[in-house]
Amino acid sequence: MRKIKDNILTFLIITIILTTCIFASPLYSSDSIILSNGTSVQSALDTLFANNSDCPSGYKCSLIHNTPQVGDYVKMTPTLRSFTTDKTKTGESSSDIIYPSQLNLWRVIKVNSDGTIEIVADEPSKEEVWFYGRTGYMNYVGYLNVLASKYENSKYTIGSRYMGYSNQTGYITDNSKITQTTAPWACDTGASCHPENQENLGGGDLGYVNDINLVQNVYGTLKSKYSYFLASRYYDYTYSGSFGFLVRRVETNLSTENATYSSDKSNAHFYDQLRPILILKAGINYTPGPGTLDNPFILD
Repeated sequence: MRKIKDNILTFLIITIILTTCIFASPLYSSDSIILSNGTSVQSALDTLFANNSDCPSGYKCSLIHNTPQVGDYVKMTPTLRSFTTDKTKTGESSSDIIYPSQLNLWRVIKVNSDGTIEIVADEPSKEEVWFYGRTGYMNYVGYLNVLASKYENSKYTIGSRYMGYSNQTGYITDNSKITQTTAPWACDTGASCHPENQENLGGGDLGYVNDINLVQNVYGTLKSKYSYFLASRYYDYTYSGSFGFLVRRVETNLSTENATYSSDKSNAHFYDQLRPILILKAGINYTPGPGTLDNPFILD
């Protein structure tokens, strides 16, 4: 009987101790928790609200929002795994293979009033596409748009364009200016005689400016891991007997040009990586998030 009483007493003591630990566990106030930089949690919170939700110095803050905004990252995988280029469009004797599904990180460059969102590839493709000579020059802009469309995913995208495209002539069909033996225009594209006014005949264009402004607004630069094409042509004039037809590309932070077909009737190969722009559909249900590089919006 005594043994039973001892067991009951032991049980009651243990119960009291556990209850005390549970209900009397220490509470910590926010000003007693010190961060690694010596600032208390309460101080950090006070600073955050005092600055009207701006991120305090020394901290990294991310705002959660429901839909992607300009500058946000989006992870979206194109449907197509591979695509073989058309030699009749590039002018090359052999085809190239691109792998659209490998390009799956994008960044928002524009949010449109209709709810659609324009995104650019965060980095250009790893693989190169080659063009050649007069044929390549005449088909250049139009075929880049074809290649850009291969990066779409019909579940999420409603369209695409190649970076730099702004209603330029996709495929030049009249080569009368391009085949002249003397300069068809006596200045460069964008200069005083305005060859771009006859853009459909090979005079070059300035239509690429809109897209490079959108990209620079987000990145602060055009430069990327790889150089890449811009969907824009350029006419180069030296003197009456020396002129050339070129395409624009980004090699450093500024666009440069590649010769394609010259006054001496010489053709040139030109190649580079691709950087397409896609248009996301309106009404996509996004999981709220910060849209940062570490935590992009994810579209499966």
